[in-house]
Amino acid sequence: MKKTLQLFTILLIFICSQNIYAQRYLTEQFTTVDTLSDVVYGNNISVIGLLAAQPPASQPLLMDIYTPEGDTETNRPVVIMLHTGSFLPKILNGQATGEKTDNAIVEQCVQFAKKGYVAVAVNYRQGWNPSSTNEDVRRSTLIQAAYRGLQDTRTAVRFLRKSVAEDGNPYGISADHIAVGGIGTGGYVSLAAATLNDYSTELTLPKFIDQSTGLPYIIESVFGNLDGTTSGTLPELDINGDGTPDATNIIMCTPNHETYSSEIHMAFNIGGALPDSSWINAGEVPIASMQCYLDQDAPYEVGDIIVPTTGEFVVEGHGSLVVQRRSDELGNNDVFNGLSMSVTDSFYGNGDGAINSGLQVQATNMFGQPAVDENGDPIYIFEGHPVYEGLFPIVAPKGDVITGQSSSPCLFPWNEQGSPWDWWNNDPTDPTSYPSVSAASPLTNDGGTLTAEFFACYSTLGSPDMSEAKGLAFASMIQEFMCPRIMAALDLNNTSVIENSKSSKNLMQTIDITGRVINPNTKNTILFDVYDNGVVKKKYLVK
Repeated sequence: MKKTLQLFTILLIFICSQNIYAQRYLTEQFTTVDTLSDVVYGNNISVIGLLAAQPPASQPLLMDIYTPEGDTETNRPVVIMLHTGSFLPKILNGQATGEKTDNAIVEQCVQFAKKGYVAVAVNYRQGWNPSSTNEDVRRSTLIQAAYRGLQDTRTAVRFLRKSVAEDGNPYGISADHIAVGGIGTGGYVSLAAATLNDYSTELTLPKFIDQSTGLPYIIESVFGNLDGTTSGTLPELDINGDGTPDATNIIMCTPNHETYSSEIHMAFNIGGALPDSSWINAGEVPIASMQCYLDQDAPYEVGDIIVPTTGEFVVEGHGSLVVQRRSDELGNNDVFNGLSMSVTDSFYGNGDGAINSGLQVQATNMFGQPAVDENGDPIYIFEGHPVYEGLFPIVAPKGDVITGQSSSPCLFPWNEQGSPWDWWNNDPTDPTSYPSVSAASPLTNDGGTLTAEFFACYSTLGSPDMSEAKGLAFASMIQEFMCPRIMAALDLNNTSVIENSKSSKNLMQTIDITGRVINPNTKNTILFDVYDNGVVKKKYLVK
């Protein structure tokens, strides 16, 4: 009897401690966060100067590192966050966002760190030619910009591994538990980091070949390899655009930390897409996605990738639905099976991902009536799809529903929501705000004819109710959906990241939840192993 009571006591302590400790990485465990800003994780060649007829030049690559204040754990999983911005600096890209200090990125990093992760906000190289009238130029320079973003992301991963191996692990991380996530443009890069692994088959598809020259948009001898661990040199370059080369043998890629692995263990995407889903192959890392199901800038299924900077077509892409469907079909996302599809949508009340997946949205004709085909059957702009545990379709209303007005105050039509998680200072009376800076900038207001009020209106065509409260609500939704999937993909319930005890222990017996000593091969129950050092571990649950 005494022994049974002891077992019950141990079991009770175990269950209580598990309920508290298992919440690490799921719910906030810390109230404050330490931030280390502008850590140099490498140097590489930027082409952003070409927009001002300046040659490519070396650029320091910077990251901000967020850690839970007061945490004693030194073997923590890492979440790398990549910002949006269309591979151009904010304002120049026609947006209020585009750097590692975007509100949405900072909030994600803070929330991850409060849950016990080490969160890393990474700046990557920017620069391409969105205004070219030549589709090949637009497409090639954008693909090259995304390639540099991929190289920089993998450089950041190697830098973190190097910090463990050579620098005494100053950030307290586990090099074996790294997830990469991105918002908007960053989602494109995070998906590439998970899937782009074979240059010879994945970057030589017809859509990545220059139609005028027959050459691939990406040439490794020019831009370096997929990881950025080899040098790249451009034989000649016309810098000022007059048709005559101004420079020869221009360095385009310099390796960083090339002896370390670029491997990641999970990727997640918020509002991004893949240039081609054939990049996804069996055995690659799990991927999770959240995206507005009627997103106009990034395809939810298959469609044109349109860059907000100019509204011009760049390349056909495959969105979150295709990414998750293929990942599921290949078995890459089996680890997500059984995870909840429900989150708290405190802003719009559309928090059931299973219901959202099954929605059908019928198109309307020019008279505002439901559209049908020649047979009288409905024409859908969204037909619904099966539930994929790695995909949360975000349902958010358009401006006409939110405001009750058919068009915006600046007379432009409303856009479907694509980034409800973003927020910024949109006060046109504040000289430091996005609208005022845009109105004063020759980059966005050629000739000075547009007002701050115009920019304030135009920037919210896809989110007229943009606010900090809305951004925080969606930040919480992202966390609630992604954290269980990060935990599952990184196996954080069953790893030394969770438990670092190295004390010796011998198995004494296996008991069930009632305290009975039983056969450890028993099915359909929860089992607990009791060790002679007082440790009790839940063994398994077979449903």
